[in-house]
Amino acid sequence: MVHYLRLVSDSGRELNYRLHHDADPDSIQTWLAEGVRAQAFVNVPIVMDGQVEITTLAVQPGRWAAWMVFHVAQPL
Repeated sequence: MVHYLRLVSDSGRELNYRLHHDADPDSIQTWLAEGVRAQAFVNVPIVMDGQVEITTLAVQPGRWAAWMVFHVAQPL
């Protein structure tokens, strides 16, 4: 099972990040929710070009209209 993080901006633009297989989807959801309240930045482990990278996401209120962590059986 592969997990992804989807971010949606106020303008409707969507960004999808493939999460590292060791990433805890519940923790990422919690970090994002706490970050919105604290106007923080969240480090998320993702897979980019087959390599694990840590992506820093700005989660200030107004930056993202919505986000979700979802999973699929096969990578997108």
